[in-house]
Amino acid sequence: ANVQFSNTRPESLRAWLATPPADFLVIQEVTAAWAAELETQAAYPYRRVLAREDPYGIALLSRWPMESVTLVDLAGDGLPSLAGVVDVGGQRIRFLGLHTHWPITPALAAARDEALQAAAQLASAVDLPVVLLGDLNLTPDSPAFDRLLGQAGLRDVMRGRGWHPTWFAGFWPLALRIDHVLVSSGLCVERAEVGPPIGSDHRPVVATLRSRS
Repeated sequence: ANVQFSNTRPESLRAWLATPPADFLVIQEVTAAWAAELETQAAYPYRRVLAREDPYGIALLSRWPMESVTLVDLAGDGLPSLAGVVDVGGQRIRFLGLHTHWPITPALAAARDEALQAAAQLASAVDLPVVLLGDLNLTPDSPAFDRLLGQAGLRDVMRGRGWHPTWFAGFWPLALRIDHVLVSSGLCVERAEVGPPIGSDHRPVVATLRSRS
C-alpha cells in the first residue's frame, strides 16, 4: 500500500488496517507522521520502518516473525528497499519491498529500470519462495515489466483478473495499475484484488498465497 506522503488524513488507512487486511504488508511513502501512525498498529507486532519526508519512506508490518531484514539500495541512488525473510508458521518466504522512481525523465526511467534489474537478480538468486511487492511505477504493458518477470522468474498475481487500476483508480483518463505483487513458482495465488480507497492517490494490492509444498 502506498499511503501518499502528502496525505495528512490517516483515518481511511487506520480503518483498513483494523480489518486487518493481511498478515504482511509493505507500506510506502512513509513520513515521520505516518511512522507514528503505524507504530500504533498492535495487530502487527513485527515492524521495520524507514521514514523519509519525501515519497520514498518504506515500512514493513508483519503478524509473523521477520529475519535478516536488510536495507537495499537497488540502483545506487539512495532509495531504500527492504529485503528479508518472513517465517509464516515454519514456512520461510523471501520478500523484497521496493518503490522505484517515477519515470518522468530519461534519467529517472533509467534508474527505475536499473532498480528492477537488480531486484530481478535478487529474486532469482534465492532458494526460497519469493514475493516482490511495491509501487514499481510501471504498468503490466511496459516492456520493463515483462523483463522483470522473465529475469526474476516471477508472475503477476493480478494477471487474468481484468483491469483494476491502483493509481488514480477513480479517474479513468489517468488510471493505471502500477502497484504490484509478484510471486515465484513456489507459491500459489488463491486470491488477488485491488483494495479499497485508503485516502491516498493509490489503492493497495492484496493477495492470498499458499505454498505449493
